[in-house]
Amino acid sequence: ELAELSKGIKTEEWATAAEQGGSDEPEDDVNGLVDEVAMLMQDERENLQNSIRPVKLVLVKLHKLAFKVIHLTMKYLPAWHGILQELCMPVTNIPHNITTRWNSTYDMLEYVSRHWKAVDTL
Repeated sequence: ELAELSKGIKTEEWATAAEQGGSDEPEDDVNGLVDEVAMLMQDERENLQNSIRPVKLVLVKLHKLAFKVIHLTMKYLPAWHGILQELCMPVTNIPHNITTRWNSTYDMLEYVSRHWKAVDTL
């Protein structure tokens, strides 16, 4: 399910990064990073992956929702703005997380935590 949901996410990230003035294909800065997961034993790695799977599913779903609201302006954007108006909330867009923007996932999650009723409605 996670693999199916996450199809096309890199393309969406590149499109959003390009719109925000980034390159067409952003590169992750991995200098100095250590892959702690790779150092785990196989059973520890599997346990970790199983335990974080629900979080990954939520992040992928929110990522997809944010991209659709921003880019499918004829369908999702008016619906999103209508929901926010019905809930007497300021009309704003969901921040879209991008792998190379270090704080974007936090920004998206923080926004969604304040607008969970609107997200749940959509």
